[in-house]
Amino acid sequence: MSTGEPYDLELEVVRPDGTRRQTHARGAAVRDADGRIVRLHGTMQDVTERKAAEKAILEAESEYRKIFEEAMDGIYRISLEGRVLAANPAMARILGFDSAQEAVSAITYSAHQLWIDPNERSHFIALLQECEAVRGYECKWKRKDGTPIWVSVNCRMVRGVDGKTPYYEGLVEDISERKRAEEALRESEERFRAIFENAAMGIALVDVHGHPVESNAVLQKMLGYTNLELAGKVFTEFTYPDDVRADWDLFTELADGKRDQYRIEKRFLQKGGQVVWGRLHVSLVRNQKGEFKYSIKMVEDISEHKRTTEALRQLSGRLLRSQDAERRRIARELHDTTAQGLAALAINLSVVKDSAADLNPRARACVSESLGLAQQCSREIRTLSYLLHPPLLEEAGLGSALRWFVDGYANRTGICVDLEMPPELTRLPGEIELALYRIVQEGLTNIHLHSGSKRAHICLKWCPNQAVLTIADEGRGLPPGLLQRGGERVTKRGVGISGMRERIRQLGGQFEVATGSNGTTLTATVSLGKDQA
Repeated sequence: MSTGEPYDLELEVVRPDGTRRQTHARGAAVRDADGRIVRLHGTMQDVTERKAAEKAILEAESEYRKIFEEAMDGIYRISLEGRVLAANPAMARILGFDSAQEAVSAITYSAHQLWIDPNERSHFIALLQECEAVRGYECKWKRKDGTPIWVSVNCRMVRGVDGKTPYYEGLVEDISERKRAEEALRESEERFRAIFENAAMGIALVDVHGHPVESNAVLQKMLGYTNLELAGKVFTEFTYPDDVRADWDLFTELADGKRDQYRIEKRFLQKGGQVVWGRLHVSLVRNQKGEFKYSIKMVEDISEHKRTTEALRQLSGRLLRSQDAERRRIARELHDTTAQGLAALAINLSVVKDSAADLNPRARACVSESLGLAQQCSREIRTLSYLLHPPLLEEAGLGSALRWFVDGYANRTGICVDLEMPPELTRLPGEIELALYRIVQEGLTNIHLHSGSKRAHICLKWCPNQAVLTIADEGRGLPPGLLQRGGERVTKRGVGISGMRERIRQLGGQFEVATGSNGTTLTATVSLGKDQA
């Protein structure tokens, strides 16, 4: 201004109240006839608000640029023709370029042509032209090397102040990993669904309250209900009443986290009331927090197996009864016929021996030897008859029969046997007494043939509503694998462990074998009636 030249500058002024304002001043000097400056002529405009707005715009642009450069998602700007105007580093990474500058300079033709999968291109462009904004549009793009990727696109038209649309602006998220996870989940669900629908056994998904929320066709056919009907019931409603408690207790433990699975054989009630047997396997599925989500119940229809097993059990029972009857018959024949004949022969030989003075020495010796043989055969036949079926078992009961057998066994084998039982044994049903007697026979025979033990202990006692028989030795134990094969080894008399187990099973009892290097213990438990306990 001192030079007199026109001026155009910005000044900060201080008002009388101390506030500062930004101004824009313009002016020029007014000169006299001699060319001297006599005054200044100009204007001053308060531009404080405009300056603040410009500063805010600059700060916003800086913040936008920071966001643009550092965003995790891709940001791009393209012209109406589809040419790339700008791209941030994240966009470059998504498309496989080393930098945003490379992405912009490399893409010299339509971005839509380069990025978007041909199958998606026309639909995306049409949608973009129809709507001013596209949100969450998932489609396939191609990277620099041609590999496909999945992206989620948000795109909008950006209009200029003249109302025209100079470019499109978009936000891109790489969702390839999520898509792969979704695809893996879909394939997993398809595999599970195929297994669920085509399995040879019934399957149900059961919630924490016991409702089969979903079931397959096999289970529906097995029980006679539709999927909707089953979902409206608790599984206890189609469980046979006597089996409800055992199954529900196990399921409660599953729901409470005390177990992860269980197996049980139970009876199911069909819609029409018929009973079917099933082998049930239940496993727990937890959520991410480890809480009960649902259980998977798999049911195999074993009704036919149960019928076959029952038929075999009945056949086995008939065979055992036939065997006992045959033993009784043979024992009676030996005792009443063979043993009596041998006794008569011994009497005759005794008469001959008394008159042997007229015989030569050789004949007398033969008579004496023959008499001894006849008497020995008579004793052995009588013993064999008693072993096959002791009359004492029917006449005096189990206690007397066991004492007689144990004494004879000890004398024959040299094995010391301790027999422990109540002084007075109540008579039991004949089939129970016979079964327990046969168990003792078979058990002691096994000890003599296999254990090598010189001692045996037998204990027969009454417990509430049941009789318990144990037979123990101090031998080498059973041969490896014998129990795993079901104890099919046959002893000289009887059918060994499998026969003992079958006899007790026929009576509804339990038979257990514990064996080791210190000996073997057999335990047979038979239920008794209330009047016999």
